[in-house]
Amino acid sequence: MRSSDVMFALGRTVRVGVREYLVEQPPRVLAGAVAPRAVLQVVFLTVLGQAVAGPGGAVAAGLGACAFAIVTATVVKAPDVLINERHQGTLHRLRLTELPLPGLVVARWVVYGIEGFASAVLAVPLVALITGDGRVLRALPALLPLFAVVVVTTSGYGLAVAVLALGRRADVFLANMASYLVLALGGVLVPLAPGTLRAHLGALLPLSHGAAALRHVVESGRPAWPDVLAELLVGLAWWTLALAGMRIQAARSRRLGSDFRF
Repeated sequence: MRSSDVMFALGRTVRVGVREYLVEQPPRVLAGAVAPRAVLQVVFLTVLGQAVAGPGGAVAAGLGACAFAIVTATVVKAPDVLINERHQGTLHRLRLTELPLPGLVVARWVVYGIEGFASAVLAVPLVALITGDGRVLRALPALLPLFAVVVVTTSGYGLAVAVLALGRRADVFLANMASYLVLALGGVLVPLAPGTLRAHLGALLPLSHGAAALRHVVESGRPAWPDVLAELLVGLAWWTLALAGMRIQAARSRRLGSDFRF
C-alpha cells in the first residue's frame, strides 16, 4: 500500500475506534460514571496526601493523582482494544489485513489516550481548588506536554499488559494489577525516596519519572529534563516489549492455531 493509503486507512481506523468507544461509553455514561470516578479518585488521593504530609503533600499527591487518571484509561481500559478481538474470535482477521496489527491497535487506542489526557487536564483545577495553591493552575500550560508524554509511555505499558493477557483468561486481573503496581511503586502519592528498593522498582514503570517532572514544574516553573528523558526511555522500553510480544504471539498463534495459552 502507498503511504497515503496507509494514512487514510489508519485515519478511518481511528474514527472507528472513536465510534466503538462512544457505543460502549455514550455521553451519559461518560458524564455519570467516568468523569465522577476520575474526580473522586483525584479528591481522595489529594486529601490523603494532605493528611499524610501536610499542604506540600497535598500538592504532590494531587499532581500524582492527575497523572494516575491517565493510567485508568491507558492501562485498565485500553487493553480491551486487543482483548475484545480475541473474545470475539476476530483477531486472526486483523492479522490478515494489509495494515500491520500494531498499527490497527494503536489507531484504535488513540481515543483512550484522549480520555486519559482530558481526565488529567480537567483534574488540575480541582487540585488547585483543594490545595489552595495557585502555582498548580498557573503551571497548567507547562504541564500539558508532560501529560502527553505520560499518555504515550503508559500506553506502551498498557499494550504490553494486553499482549501478556492475550493468551490467558486473566485480562481483567492483569490490567488492574498493572495499575496497582504503578499506584504502589510509581510515586503517585508521595515522591520516591532516592536509593530505596521502591524507587528502583518504580523507575522501571511509566509515570514515576513523569510524576517527578510534573512536581518539578510546579515547584520551580521549569521542566526537569532528566526526568522527562527517563520517562521517555522507560516508555520506549515498554513499547519495544509490547511490539516484540505481539510478534511472538502472532507466530505462536500461527503455529498452534489458537491465541490461548494452555
